[in-house]
Amino acid sequence: MSQFFKAGAVLHEDFHPGKGMLSHRGYAVTGKPQLVKTNGGYAMQFVAASSQALLISFTHAIKSILFDVLCNSDTEIILDFDGGTTLVQNVAGTLTGTGFTSPTNYVQGVASSVLADGVWRKVAITTATVLAPTHIRFGYNGSTYGDIIITNIIAYESVLTASEIALLHS
Repeated sequence: MSQFFKAGAVLHEDFHPGKGMLSHRGYAVTGKPQLVKTNGGYAMQFVAASSQALLISFTHAIKSILFDVLCNSDTEIILDFDGGTTLVQNVAGTLTGTGFTSPTNYVQGVASSVLADGVWRKVAITTATVLAPTHIRFGYNGSTYGDIIITNIIAYESVLTASEIALLHS
């Protein structure tokens, strides 16, 4: 699975400290997001009250994005792609891809938009329409901060199938 997990990805970020400090890898860091150890490796924790965010300059066209996330409430900003119009967020417990054209959402490897708070979830969003981000910002949309822990962010230029996502999330 690990080989497939990375094949064809235009982004794969697991926040492993062995890769070096985020600022040395070209990331813009606001506040001090915490690197936390999880059962599966490492993740970045963003605390809304501390105004923490992480920005990656990113200009690849993408049609699929996958990540593992723990939202600390049922309404959280997760990812921002362009300064607030194209977002992935948890809105009242529902995974929402704002600005995506006809997205298909997957939670735990099956088509679903239910995103419970306080629980780690494997999430994927696909769209047939190219998403052309100017950046990927974690935990902030330009006006609101999220309270999340996130890792294993993977972006693809292609639309992954339901069976590929199920395999990645197994």
